[in-house]
Amino acid sequence: MLACVDRTLTAMALARIATGRSARAKLIATLARPATTRALEALVLEQQGAALQRATMQADRDLRWMGGAAGFVCVFGADGYPSALTAIPDPPAVLYGLGDPTASAGLCVAIVGSRQGTAEGRATAATLAADLCRAGVCVVSGLARGIDGAAHRAALEAGGRTIAVLGAGLDRVYPPEHAGLARAVAGAGAVISEFPPGMPPLPGHFPQRNRVISGLAAGVVLIEAGEKSGSLTTARHALEQGREVMVVPGAVRTPRSRGGHQLIKQGAALVEDVLDVLEVLGLQVPQALAEPRGADPRRGDRPPPGDALGRAICDALGADARTLDELIDRVGSSAAAVSAAVVVLELGGFVRLDGQRYSRAP
Repeated sequence: MLACVDRTLTAMALARIATGRSARAKLIATLARPATTRALEALVLEQQGAALQRATMQADRDLRWMGGAAGFVCVFGADGYPSALTAIPDPPAVLYGLGDPTASAGLCVAIVGSRQGTAEGRATAATLAADLCRAGVCVVSGLARGIDGAAHRAALEAGGRTIAVLGAGLDRVYPPEHAGLARAVAGAGAVISEFPPGMPPLPGHFPQRNRVISGLAAGVVLIEAGEKSGSLTTARHALEQGREVMVVPGAVRTPRSRGGHQLIKQGAALVEDVLDVLEVLGLQVPQALAEPRGADPRRGDRPPPGDALGRAICDALGADARTLDELIDRVGSSAAAVSAAVVVLELGGFVRLDGQRYSRAP
């Protein structure tokens, strides 16, 4: 599946008038001796033609790879290019994608944060992503370790839409252990990149990638962003693009909270849950999410969690305390899924951990 493709437009967008050593030497030699304007024009046209030819050949290779991977290519100015990106400064000339080309058509919110996110931070990202999906919002993030990965996984488990923006070619997923997650995201939304197939994940690509994350979204939520966190560049891009910037506050003395807290001091919205996010964006809260704000989230008499895995874990616990391995055996899900779910249940007050054993909260 290839959408939004114009071969000539793609080649021109990819063209870089970068001359090789022999061409540069030829240009220098021409400039060093008296030359007519016509000779210089001919040399420039020759180099431009060679560069366009190289770009066309590379575009053909890219399109063949995309076609084989059932991907899509969108070019700025062509039908199907994400409308949210058309209004930002320096929009990508070309977007390569796997999955649904229309995944960004509805309302999107980005969730980003530390690659070394704590269990609580990951659980917060997971809860927020799942609730946004239940509100019909698409979750955008960068497929990184920590907060990003937790947001994508929760969106998938909630049956919602999610978009991952890469800082490398689509065939060079980074981090490598998220290759399976990338395939799952493509199945429920899209994985996109402005970098062509084969491009490695170079450090300079990620700040560039971050402007696409914020550009696709109506607002950006930061979770556990330290003073030097890369997610702060996403927030800066969001401000330049006129997007809302929101921060989930953390512990005062924790270094990974300082970047986010500084943004709050500068005017970013403080948010604690999906209701806050929807209010910042000026959206009506769906009835399914409109719970009383005054309720204690750790009360044991709350109704059981709404997702199937959470209910299965609570049922497996019954009145007995069980280890994580026992829960995995009883529930029948992967260790990673059960581990993430019990963290969310513990933070929500549904279960408690005593030593190495989990039990239902009283």
